[in-house]
Amino acid sequence: MPEEALFKDVSDVNREFYDCLYRAGPSWLSALRALTSFDQQSKAKPNYVAAKELVAGRDVAAGKLRILDYGAGWGTFLLKWPTGTTLCWCYDISGESVKRCLSAGRLLRREIAEWSGVDGQFDLVCCSHVLEHVPDDLALLRRLRSITRPGGNVLLNVPINEVLEDPKHARRYERESLRSVIEAAGLVKVFEGEGDRISTFFLKRERATEMRRFEKIGLKTLRLILAVAPYSVLLWLDRNVFSNYAPSQLIVGARNCS
Repeated sequence: MPEEALFKDVSDVNREFYDCLYRAGPSWLSALRALTSFDQQSKAKPNYVAAKELVAGRDVAAGKLRILDYGAGWGTFLLKWPTGTTLCWCYDISGESVKRCLSAGRLLRREIAEWSGVDGQFDLVCCSHVLEHVPDDLALLRRLRSITRPGGNVLLNVPINEVLEDPKHARRYERESLRSVIEAAGLVKVFEGEGDRISTFFLKRERATEMRRFEKIGLKTLRLILAVAPYSVLLWLDRNVFSNYAPSQLIVGARNCS
């Protein structure tokens, strides 16, 4: 399986961190976490909007939309797709993550299966906050291209303007560096955009040296409110309230034009 080679040099810090993260709690808690975590929703909501734009011109006569979330986490992105019109698969370096994703899917009645690693013909592959963890990002992008059908799409989301140095990351990205590796992989960029200044606000404020207890509770409450808020509200806040903060995500849609 190519994934074994792609991830064999990923640091133990990644494996241990994510296995520990996804191991905790019963299955119903996994679904709750996927739905109410701002960290998860702040990525999944823009990813879902961007993904719908990518597949908007697909011929419905081709059958159900085939989607793979490559680095599925709690399954938050896949849970947004309506059942009956999509077939969803999940893959993650953490086996615990796959278990949580599948259990959340069963609980919320979504068609989600574990991807076996066999080359597929996906209409859409989402790879969100994964690329920065992998030693050879070009090899991974070539792999993603190989499992999309001709005319299929790859949706990428990477962190930018990082507030903290993350030991789990192999590199930092900017528009040019990501664009360069996408082109080298033989993918054609369809669109790109930056956003999510709210996360930058949270990261900076929560790491303030002096913060009273009521303020900590207030920030946690705000996280929960924003996690369940419509994406249109998040966009408005991003542009009008948190505009002084740097965007924390770079989203790029690319197409396999072979």
